[in-house]
Amino acid sequence: MIFRLGECFMIDAFDYRVQPPVSQSDVRGLWKLVFGDSDAFLDLYFSELYVPSLSPCIYIDGRLAASLRLIPYKLSVRSAVVDAYYVFAVMTHPDYRGRGLMSCLLDYSASLAASQGVLALFLIAVDGNLASIYRKHGFVDALGLTHCRLADEAQLADLHVVDDVGTAVPAFLAALNRRASRLGGILHTRSSLEFGLRALLVDGWRLVSNGRDAFAVVSQSQVVADALNVPTLPLATRQVPLLRPLGSVDVAALRRSPVSFLMEL
Repeated sequence: MIFRLGECFMIDAFDYRVQPPVSQSDVRGLWKLVFGDSDAFLDLYFSELYVPSLSPCIYIDGRLAASLRLIPYKLSVRSAVVDAYYVFAVMTHPDYRGRGLMSCLLDYSASLAASQGVLALFLIAVDGNLASIYRKHGFVDALGLTHCRLADEAQLADLHVVDDVGTAVPAFLAALNRRASRLGGILHTRSSLEFGLRALLVDGWRLVSNGRDAFAVVSQSQVVADALNVPTLPLATRQVPLLRPLGSVDVAALRRSPVSFLMEL
Protein backbone atom coordinates (compact mmCIF):
# COMPACT_ATOMS: atom_id res chain seq x y z
CA MET A 1 0.00 0.00 0.00
CA ILE A 2 1.26 3.50 -0.85
CA PHE A 3 0.59 6.21 1.71
CA ARG A 4 0.76 9.88 0.72
CA LEU A 5 0.84 12.88 3.00
CA GLY A 6 -2.71 14.02 3.74
CA GLU A 7 -4.41 10.82 2.59
CA CYS A 8 -6.75 9.02 4.94
CA PHE A 9 -6.40 5.32 5.58
CA MET A 10 -8.29 2.81 7.67
CA ILE A 11 -6.70 0.73 10.44
CA ASP A 12 -8.86 -1.34 12.80
CA ALA A 13 -11.95 0.70 11.96
CA PHE A 14 -10.19 4.00 12.68
CA ASP A 15 -9.75 6.62 9.97
CA TYR A 16 -6.30 8.22 10.19
CA ARG A 17 -4.47 10.91 8.23
CA VAL A 18 -0.70 11.28 7.93
CA GLN A 19 0.22 14.96 8.04
CA PRO A 20 3.03 17.34 9.03
CA PRO A 21 3.07 18.60 12.63
CA VAL A 22 0.53 21.30 13.39
CA SER A 23 3.13 22.95 15.63
CA GLN A 24 6.59 22.33 17.00
CA SER A 25 5.17 22.47 20.50
CA ASP A 26 2.99 19.42 19.74
CA VAL A 27 6.08 17.39 18.89
CA ARG A 28 8.07 18.68 21.86
CA GLY A 29 5.23 17.88 24.24
CA LEU A 30 4.86 14.28 23.08
CA TRP A 31 8.65 13.87 22.98
CA LYS A 32 8.97 14.97 26.61
CA LEU A 33 6.14 12.65 27.62
CA VAL A 34 7.54 9.58 25.87
CA PHE A 35 11.31 10.02 26.22
CA GLY A 36 11.84 12.61 28.96
CA ASP A 37 14.81 14.21 27.15
CA SER A 38 16.21 17.45 28.52
CA ASP A 39 15.13 20.84 27.24
CA ALA A 40 18.79 21.47 26.30
CA PHE A 41 18.77 18.45 23.98
CA LEU A 42 15.39 19.35 22.48
CA ASP A 43 16.49 22.95 21.91
CA LEU A 44 19.51 21.59 20.05
CA TYR A 45 17.48 19.15 17.96
CA PHE A 46 14.80 21.66 16.96
CA SER A 47 17.36 24.33 16.09
CA GLU A 48 19.64 22.00 14.09
CA LEU A 49 17.74 19.03 12.60
CA TYR A 50 13.99 19.54 12.77
CA VAL A 51 12.28 19.48 9.36
CA PRO A 52 8.44 19.46 9.57
CA SER A 53 8.05 17.72 6.19
CA LEU A 54 10.21 14.86 7.50
CA SER A 55 8.25 14.58 10.74
CA PRO A 56 5.10 12.68 9.72
CA CYS A 57 2.35 12.75 12.34
CA ILE A 58 -1.05 11.29 13.07
CA TYR A 59 -3.53 13.42 15.02
CA ILE A 60 -6.68 12.06 16.66
CA ASP A 61 -9.36 14.55 17.69
CA GLY A 62 -6.83 17.37 17.38
CA ARG A 63 -4.28 15.66 19.61
CA LEU A 64 -0.87 14.42 18.43
CA ALA A 65 -1.14 10.65 18.77
CA ALA A 66 2.01 9.41 16.99
CA SER A 67 5.01 10.78 15.17
CA LEU A 68 8.53 10.01 14.02
CA ARG A 69 11.44 11.83 12.41
CA LEU A 70 13.39 11.06 9.22
CA ILE A 71 16.97 12.35 9.10
CA PRO A 72 18.81 12.15 5.75
CA TYR A 73 22.13 10.30 5.72
CA LYS A 74 24.38 8.62 3.21
CA LEU A 75 25.60 5.05 3.67
CA SER A 76 28.81 3.67 2.28
CA VAL A 77 28.18 0.16 0.93
CA ARG A 78 31.29 -1.37 -0.59
CA SER A 79 32.25 1.13 -3.30
CA ALA A 80 28.77 2.67 -3.54
CA VAL A 81 27.20 5.56 -1.63
CA VAL A 82 23.44 5.35 -1.14
CA ASP A 83 20.88 7.75 0.31
CA ALA A 84 19.11 6.63 3.46
CA TYR A 85 16.82 8.00 6.15
CA TYR A 86 17.56 7.48 9.82
CA VAL A 87 14.27 6.85 11.66
CA PHE A 88 14.52 8.78 14.91
CA ALA A 89 12.31 9.57 17.93
CA VAL A 90 9.57 7.07 17.09
CA MET A 91 6.79 7.85 19.55
CA THR A 92 3.14 7.07 20.24
CA HIS A 93 1.08 8.70 22.98
CA PRO A 94 0.27 6.10 25.68
CA ASP A 95 -3.47 6.66 25.14
CA TYR A 96 -3.24 5.54 21.50
CA ARG A 97 -0.87 2.59 21.59
CA GLY A 98 -1.89 -0.74 20.10
CA ARG A 99 -3.89 0.81 17.23
CA GLY A 100 -1.31 0.33 14.48
CA LEU A 101 -0.39 4.02 14.24
CA MET A 102 3.35 3.42 14.12
CA SER A 103 2.95 0.70 11.51
CA CYS A 104 1.23 3.28 9.31
CA LEU A 105 3.93 5.89 9.88
CA LEU A 106 6.69 3.39 9.09
CA ASP A 107 4.96 2.34 5.86
CA TYR A 108 4.37 5.97 4.95
CA SER A 109 8.06 6.70 5.60
CA ALA A 110 9.14 3.80 3.38
CA SER A 111 6.79 4.98 0.62
CA LEU A 112 8.04 8.56 0.87
CA ALA A 113 11.67 7.46 0.84
CA ALA A 114 11.23 5.16 -2.14
CA SER A 115 9.48 7.92 -4.10
CA GLN A 116 12.55 10.13 -3.51
CA GLY A 117 15.05 7.48 -4.59
CA VAL A 118 16.16 6.84 -1.02
CA LEU A 119 17.27 3.21 -0.82
CA ALA A 120 17.01 2.40 2.88
CA LEU A 121 15.59 3.27 6.26
CA PHE A 122 17.68 2.47 9.32
CA LEU A 123 17.19 2.79 13.06
CA ILE A 124 18.46 1.54 16.39
CA ALA A 125 15.91 -0.40 18.44
CA VAL A 126 16.30 0.10 22.17
CA ASP A 127 16.13 -3.65 22.83
CA GLY A 128 15.40 -7.04 21.30
CA ASN A 129 11.67 -6.90 21.99
CA LEU A 130 11.27 -3.69 20.02
CA ALA A 131 13.59 -5.03 17.33
CA SER A 132 11.28 -8.01 16.80
CA ILE A 133 8.41 -5.61 16.10
CA TYR A 134 10.43 -3.66 13.55
CA ARG A 135 11.44 -6.91 11.83
CA LYS A 136 7.75 -7.47 11.08
CA HIS A 137 7.87 -4.24 9.05
CA GLY A 138 10.70 -5.20 6.73
CA PHE A 139 13.68 -4.27 8.92
CA VAL A 140 16.60 -6.69 9.05
CA ASP A 141 19.71 -6.90 11.19
CA ALA A 142 22.49 -4.75 9.76
CA LEU A 143 25.19 -2.36 10.95
CA GLY A 144 27.26 -2.68 14.11
CA LEU A 145 27.26 -0.44 17.17
CA THR A 146 30.43 1.43 18.08
CA HIS A 147 29.62 1.59 21.79
CA CYS A 148 32.52 0.38 23.91
CA ARG A 149 34.50 1.01 27.11
CA LEU A 150 37.97 2.39 27.56
CA ALA A 151 40.41 -0.47 27.94
CA ASP A 152 42.36 1.47 30.54
CA GLU A 153 41.48 4.77 32.17
CA ALA A 154 45.17 5.65 31.95
CA GLN A 155 44.69 5.89 28.19
CA LEU A 156 43.20 9.31 28.82
CA ALA A 157 46.55 10.54 30.10
CA ASP A 158 47.70 11.03 26.51
CA LEU A 159 44.47 12.74 25.50
CA HIS A 160 43.02 16.10 26.39
CA VAL A 161 39.43 17.29 26.65
CA VAL A 162 38.44 19.31 23.62
CA ASP A 163 36.67 22.43 24.89
CA ASP A 164 35.88 23.83 21.44
CA VAL A 165 34.30 20.93 19.53
CA GLY A 166 34.34 22.86 16.28
CA THR A 167 38.14 22.83 16.19
CA ALA A 168 38.28 19.02 16.34
CA VAL A 169 35.41 18.26 13.99
CA PRO A 170 37.28 18.40 10.64
CA ALA A 171 39.89 15.81 11.65
CA PHE A 172 37.36 13.63 13.49
CA LEU A 173 34.96 13.81 10.55
CA ALA A 174 37.66 12.82 8.06
CA ALA A 175 38.74 9.87 10.24
CA LEU A 176 35.18 8.58 10.74
CA ASN A 177 34.40 8.82 7.03
CA ARG A 178 37.64 7.07 6.08
CA ARG A 179 36.55 4.20 8.31
CA ALA A 180 33.06 4.17 6.80
CA SER A 181 34.47 4.20 3.27
CA ARG A 182 36.67 1.23 4.15
CA LEU A 183 34.24 -0.82 6.27
CA GLY A 184 30.85 0.52 5.20
CA GLY A 185 28.39 2.45 7.32
CA ILE A 186 27.27 6.01 7.94
CA LEU A 187 29.00 8.90 6.20
CA HIS A 188 28.73 11.93 8.44
CA THR A 189 28.43 15.50 7.31
CA ARG A 190 29.98 18.21 9.43
CA SER A 191 26.54 19.30 10.65
CA SER A 192 25.45 15.76 11.59
CA LEU A 193 28.69 15.08 13.45
CA GLU A 194 28.54 18.38 15.32
CA PHE A 195 24.94 17.68 16.29
CA GLY A 196 25.82 14.17 17.53
CA LEU A 197 28.71 15.51 19.57
CA ARG A 198 26.81 18.44 21.05
CA ALA A 199 23.86 16.20 21.89
CA LEU A 200 26.16 14.13 24.10
CA LEU A 201 28.02 17.12 25.49
CA VAL A 202 24.82 18.65 26.86
CA ASP A 203 24.39 15.40 28.82
CA GLY A 204 27.87 15.57 30.33
CA TRP A 205 29.97 13.59 27.86
CA ARG A 206 33.47 14.71 26.80
CA LEU A 207 35.29 14.69 23.49
CA VAL A 208 38.95 13.80 24.07
CA SER A 209 41.75 13.77 21.52
CA ASN A 210 45.51 13.82 21.10
CA GLY A 211 45.04 16.59 18.55
CA ARG A 212 46.03 14.35 15.63
CA ASP A 213 44.47 10.94 15.01
CA ALA A 214 43.05 9.69 18.32
CA PHE A 215 39.49 10.58 19.34
CA ALA A 216 36.97 9.28 21.84
CA VAL A 217 33.59 10.53 23.06
CA VAL A 218 33.53 9.45 26.70
CA SER A 219 30.99 9.46 29.51
CA GLN A 220 31.83 9.80 33.20
CA SER A 221 31.58 6.00 33.53
CA GLN A 222 34.17 5.57 30.75
CA VAL A 223 31.58 4.32 28.27
CA VAL A 224 32.61 5.43 24.79
CA ALA A 225 30.20 6.41 22.03
CA ASP A 226 32.91 6.19 19.40
CA ALA A 227 36.68 5.87 19.42
CA LEU A 228 39.44 5.98 16.85
CA ASN A 229 42.99 4.86 17.68
CA VAL A 230 42.08 4.55 21.36
CA PRO A 231 42.17 1.03 22.95
CA THR A 232 38.69 -0.08 23.99
CA LEU A 233 36.81 -3.09 25.34
CA PRO A 234 33.47 -4.49 24.12
CA LEU A 235 30.33 -3.13 25.78
CA ALA A 236 27.24 -5.27 26.25
CA THR A 237 24.17 -3.40 25.03
CA ARG A 238 20.57 -4.36 24.36
CA GLN A 239 20.32 -1.98 21.41
CA VAL A 240 19.80 -3.50 17.97
CA PRO A 241 20.65 -1.63 14.75
CA LEU A 242 18.27 -2.47 11.89
CA LEU A 243 17.88 -1.55 8.23
CA ARG A 244 14.90 -1.69 5.87
CA PRO A 245 16.12 -1.93 2.28
CA LEU A 246 13.91 -0.10 -0.22
CA GLY A 247 16.00 -0.79 -3.31
CA SER A 248 19.22 -2.43 -4.37
CA VAL A 249 21.28 -2.36 -1.16
CA ASP A 250 23.89 -4.97 -0.28
CA VAL A 251 22.63 -5.69 3.23
CA ALA A 252 25.21 -8.44 3.78
CA ALA A 253 27.99 -5.89 3.25
CA LEU A 254 26.57 -3.78 6.08
CA ARG A 255 26.31 -6.55 8.69
CA ARG A 256 29.41 -5.42 10.57
CA SER A 257 29.66 -1.84 9.38
CA PRO A 258 30.03 0.57 12.29
CA VAL A 259 27.02 2.77 12.94
CA SER A 260 29.19 5.60 14.29
CA PHE A 261 26.04 7.36 15.44
CA LEU A 262 27.25 9.31 18.40
CA MET A 263 23.94 10.35 19.93
CA GLU A 264 22.46 6.85 20.10
CA LEU A 265 23.33 5.81 23.64
